[in-house]
Amino acid sequence: PISDEYTMHGFYMVRIHYCYNMYLAAKVFEPDIAPKYLEKLRVCVDNSLKFFSDEEGNVREVVYRDGSRVDGIFGNHINPGHTLEEMWFMLHAADILEDDSYTEKLVKIIKRTLEIGWDKEFGGI
Repeated sequence: PISDEYTMHGFYMVRIHYCYNMYLAAKVFEPDIAPKYLEKLRVCVDNSLKFFSDEEGNVREVVYRDGSRVDGIFGNHINPGHTLEEMWFMLHAADILEDDSYTEKLVKIIKRTLEIGWDKEFGGI
């Protein structure tokens, strides 16, 4: 657990995955509520991009609740594997949302994550 003054990237990542899967299930079992999950999915994707990613395509693991950056090692922590997992979720979300406007930003984040996370000596993340 972390202090209430911060929020964690993982929380939004899990919500994206949850809303995506709930939307798919609702489409089959309760179609009338499916649009609600679709809208929640959009809000989660938008908030994650707004709060955790920067202009260069870095995704921070922890920020202040208002989305501002935390100074020091705690605020500079980037987890490439975690970021790539979320980008996978977001690409699926963008597909379901039928919103190509996310693609450029997500590709930028993926490229940046691979750039900073790739082990040049041994390969892999």
